[in-house]
Amino acid sequence: MRQLLTQPLGPSLVNPFPILKNEWRDARLGYGLSALLVAVTVSLGVAIGAQERALRRASARAADPFPLVVGAAAGALPLVLATVYLHPEQLAVVPGKMLETLRQEPGVMAASPLLFGDYVGSHPVVGTDATLMIALAGERRPDNLPRGRIPARAGEALVGTGVMEPIGALLVSMHGVPAERSEAGEGPAPHDATPYRVVGRLPRTGTPWDQAILVTVDTLWSIHGMEADAGPVQAIVVQPRSVADAYRLRAKFQPQGTIAVFPAEVLVELYQLLGDIGALVRVLSACYQMLAIAGVALALAALLNSRQRQFVLLRTMGATRSYLVLVAGLEVGSVLMLGMGTGCLLGWVGAQALAAVLGNRLGLDVMPSLAAEDVLVLVPVAIAGLAAAGAAMTATYRRSLGVQLKSG
Repeated sequence: MRQLLTQPLGPSLVNPFPILKNEWRDARLGYGLSALLVAVTVSLGVAIGAQERALRRASARAADPFPLVVGAAAGALPLVLATVYLHPEQLAVVPGKMLETLRQEPGVMAASPLLFGDYVGSHPVVGTDATLMIALAGERRPDNLPRGRIPARAGEALVGTGVMEPIGALLVSMHGVPAERSEAGEGPAPHDATPYRVVGRLPRTGTPWDQAILVTVDTLWSIHGMEADAGPVQAIVVQPRSVADAYRLRAKFQPQGTIAVFPAEVLVELYQLLGDIGALVRVLSACYQMLAIAGVALALAALLNSRQRQFVLLRTMGATRSYLVLVAGLEVGSVLMLGMGTGCLLGWVGAQALAAVLGNRLGLDVMPSLAAEDVLVLVPVAIAGLAAAGAAMTATYRRSLGVQLKSG
């Protein structure tokens, strides 16, 4: 029988795969639970990594149309949250003359006003100009929108893809955030002015601006009883001609009772803050994964130990130590492959589900993607599992065959 073990082909003892098949059939519950433990361990690392990276990309992409933002000196983060992400912030106003000053400044291609505060339902109404509307449309021509056109006069509105009202619909706005009015027990407060008429629809941007209703800033000045071309604004989006012009403009307007910020730079600072929190999360995740990996190793070692009778029978048939390690390695390897494959799938599904929830809540297109670092957790899991198999089989072979036959 010992000679059979040295033959390249022949009886089932030489070919380990029939043994593997029988082991899975006889101990499918134990192998399945071990594979599930591996899958849970892997899925956590995959989901966290893919989701974090997708959220950063989505938030950075939303800031692209806003290279430089000038506002009242009340803090960079509230200014960015209000302008880029349309978060309801209480922003102080900037005198209207600041807009004209910026437009005449050398190195400025365009300066677009932003005025907030009104809503149509849950959709924010934003007063701006055609330049920013075209920039939000992806630098399309005004006559090349998916539907309709850019507003050309007061009372006309351009809506995002999240606004369901069709072209030609009339919209009546109210002042204040709807949620805040509801909490205060106040009902809607519609403006008495002529409603907005929808004349165009933006292409999908994958940002909170998909939920916005854009009108000319003159429209909002008129509704609130201000003279055209003289009203205040809450922020100004500046399109510099060059990077050098951007830094020069920021340095020039910073000391004038205003604040000039690069939204992308603010996001980097925010990412650094979140990075510290993320590092803590990753440490906790690593601790969990270490415990899970240890659990995987112990579970596989216990599973192999429960199959000692089969390995004793192989030894009585003349199996060598290397052959036992090969059989054990195949058993553990099959568990690891099943668990890792399932874990990657579960992690990807989890990342997609979390992306849908976050995207809906934040108004961003959060699109997860896998990267090499997301599956690095596979390495320690595989090492731990195979090491457990090797240690178990080495211990099995070192024990006296007679003792094993008595105990089996």
